[in-house]
Amino acid sequence: MNISQQQKSRLGMGIYIFGMVAGLLLALFLAWADLEASLFNTGLEADQKLSLICPLAITTNQQGRITATIYNDSARNVKTLLQVSQTEGSVIMIKRDNRQIEIGPGQVYPLEWLVGASDAAWGRLILFRVFVIASSPLPALGNYCGILLINCPFLTGNQLLGAGLAVVLVALFLGGRLWLQNTPHRPLDFEKNRRLIVVIAVLLILNIFLAIFGDWLMAGGMFILNFLLGLVILVYQVNRL
Repeated sequence: MNISQQQKSRLGMGIYIFGMVAGLLLALFLAWADLEASLFNTGLEADQKLSLICPLAITTNQQGRITATIYNDSARNVKTLLQVSQTEGSVIMIKRDNRQIEIGPGQVYPLEWLVGASDAAWGRLILFRVFVIASSPLPALGNYCGILLINCPFLTGNQLLGAGLAVVLVALFLGGRLWLQNTPHRPLDFEKNRRLIVVIAVLLILNIFLAIFGDWLMAGGMFILNFLLGLVILVYQVNRL
């Protein structure tokens, strides 16, 4: 193997490892936000999850919009109590929104809240929880979400997360390709290494999507698995240098 190939191989390995680290950090921060939200202002237990839509992240000059809908599929009016709590600069200072709502038969009741940088606890996370008291035939409804605050005044949170995900995908694809193509293998070893690189990339992407869709427990378990796999590969490759 000439020097040029060796340099390309190391560059490819470096880019691939960078993609792994960036992907792990992205999954970690998203899962952390959801974990903190699951522990925030607990007490009341819901029978069903409320349909709740939250931004994953916002930036310092951006307002985030949280929406929820309550559907009354019965043939009579339902009166119930809505209880909302969210951070207001810290987990100690809690902003509350308690109100009575009435939903007509077969109607949908839309809800909306706006959050901003001043609501973030520790200057990093906005934690939000909503609960609807059971009122027959409406069961007790509840849900929560955690929103990352990113210190960037120019873009939106979704744009930054989209850019981060794109960087991870490009780094994994280009780095893995460059690494494989410039490292000498026996045919069987090449196929094994190719499959290993692809499997790790798929597991990492799955880890990110589990974190995006709010399954912090599965995302946390997948994070540990990916971290250990990445560590094993790194140690193995360093020993080969």
